[in-house]
Amino acid sequence: MLRWCSVVLTLLLACDPPRQSDGDAEPPREAAVATPRAEAPPSPAPPVLAAATPLGVTLAAVRRRGDAVEIEVTLDRRLPPTGGSRPTLQIGTQTFRRSRRADGALDRLVFLLSAAELDALPDGAAIVVRDRSLSSEAMAEPPRLDKSKVVVTP
Repeated sequence: MLRWCSVVLTLLLACDPPRQSDGDAEPPREAAVATPRAEAPPSPAPPVLAAATPLGVTLAAVRRRGDAVEIEVTLDRRLPPTGGSRPTLQIGTQTFRRSRRADGALDRLVFLLSAAELDALPDGAAIVVRDRSLSSEAMAEPPRLDKSKVVVTP
């Protein structure tokens, strides 16, 4: 271990450039007078990101049991489960991130929220699901929240 430390120290010292002693140091140079320059042109705008791939979504069910609410949606394609991203549900201006697969199906998602969060949502608000580069935002007729169809179970 001691030999390894001495090798590392030797390598570090070998990489360090030699320093001048204070007696040999050059006198400080006078600062150059700044000349006015033309202002640099503005940087180009950031590239526009590609639009999200359209995703078809259907509202399958809204279930309420006590304070727990489940909003189940079906998708027009399978979403492979990944640890890198989580699907999101947007209803109106609120976004929800807690979800699970419905019975392990890759084309069905169940989003979890509280009864208070459901009560705060506007009836008739559009429902949008996003995952990575997929989004249902571009649907001509997105599903809408209909609180009269909430299934309440004891």
